[in-house]
Amino acid sequence: MAAALRQARLDKLFEQVTAGRVDVSSQTALFLEALCSQRDPLTALDKVTGKPAALDAFQTAVSAELSIAFFNSRFKALIKFLQTPQFAIVAGGGLLTKLVDKMSTPRFLLNEGRNAMVSGQLDKEAQLGFCWLVNQLVNRPARSSDDEDLAVAIISYLESSPDADLQNRAAVLDRIIHPPQAGTTTAATASITNSQPGGRHDNDFADFKQIAILPTAEEMQCAKAPHLLTALALNDAPVDDRARLAVDNQFRLLREDMLYELREELLKLTKASGKKGGGRSRGFEVEGLRLHGISNNTGGKFKTRWQLELECLKDLPFFAKVKPNERRDALDADKRFIKHQSLASLIIDGRVVAFGEINRNEDRLARKLPVILLQLEGEKNITDVLLSLKLGKVVKLVQVDVAVFAYAPVLKALQRMPVPVLSPELFLWDNTPLQSPSRMPASFVDSLQNQPDMDIGPPLQLSKRIVLDGAQRLALLAALTQRVSLIQGPPGVSCG
Repeated sequence: MAAALRQARLDKLFEQVTAGRVDVSSQTALFLEALCSQRDPLTALDKVTGKPAALDAFQTAVSAELSIAFFNSRFKALIKFLQTPQFAIVAGGGLLTKLVDKMSTPRFLLNEGRNAMVSGQLDKEAQLGFCWLVNQLVNRPARSSDDEDLAVAIISYLESSPDADLQNRAAVLDRIIHPPQAGTTTAATASITNSQPGGRHDNDFADFKQIAILPTAEEMQCAKAPHLLTALALNDAPVDDRARLAVDNQFRLLREDMLYELREELLKLTKASGKKGGGRSRGFEVEGLRLHGISNNTGGKFKTRWQLELECLKDLPFFAKVKPNERRDALDADKRFIKHQSLASLIIDGRVVAFGEINRNEDRLARKLPVILLQLEGEKNITDVLLSLKLGKVVKLVQVDVAVFAYAPVLKALQRMPVPVLSPELFLWDNTPLQSPSRMPASFVDSLQNQPDMDIGPPLQLSKRIVLDGAQRLALLAALTQRVSLIQGPPGVSCG
């Protein structure tokens, strides 16, 4: 009850400040808390950027108190709010840029944040948040020399950090302000986007085998184009590296197809949340969840990834007309409801914090208060989610209509794949004769080569007489004598 009353007061303050009816100067901490606690982040973004007075109030609030305690508390909460994935999509990220501009003008917050960071007074989450802010600054088309100097200072400090996440942020910033010079990029690393692999976000690595199949919230917010090689770049890559690059590139291309579908679904959710009509996700939505436990199914037949056990605070509408003893039967009859291995977005206080796969367990779902199992990838991802669940108030799970189960096995196989056995033919062929297979029906091949009118029915143990024409005979010989052959059969072609 007390929490609800406090939220009501915060909502009232937010409405008054953004409408220009109340001066924010004496209530800056409460205003930031009110902003970050809004249940509909997109509406909050619209209100705080919609009027000059609201933007000015935001600017005043973020610069009013710049203590170490501020950076390790309210600043972290604000950055989490600004990292809402939909913010990078709406208006091409233009509304988010407005807020970042206000945070950097004047540079009080940036200067104090840099001093606190390089003096080692910020905790890890605050450091990551400040890195995100600096990343936004240096990615602006018209970044200033002050922005670059700030990035250099942060890079210099983070490069010696023992933490891998912070080192990765340093690499990201360094690549932005020190891009490869024209003429120095080799064919092996030239890409469609003229970028280098790794460093765009917390799930982007130079070694594609380290990339988690499911995206992170930070990845979905990232607007920087991925590293994808052109066909010409692959063809011109060094011989010793070409096969590895081809597998790497195939993985990234296929995964981008999956992420494209996911982003389309997020746009539908964004439109639905903003009430602008159209585009609603076709999956289930469950609002009102709490963490019931964590498990990895060690007692079952198959061991799974670590998964969150999310208990519903009230029964699901699906069971409204189902008798208690028939709940399990109802779930068995409708496998599409909370579908197994479907992708779901975990949203806490209006912010997407993670994506995971549903592990459908009918016994858990049939309980009076259903329990939904959500499988996550990556230690950092799980840690961030657990922290968000601990601090969050409203937990929501939304199914995203993307067939991850169709992509994941292929992507995982590519990550496990060594250099393909057929690399000489697939990636390195230079018009020289192709290798023969390890096993070949030599006598049959000799006969077919020397007897153009040969009946191939008896050797194949067929009762029907089959005599191939010239093109068919050459195609069969190629398939039998080469490890790789490309055979085309236009409509109407047959052996009969």
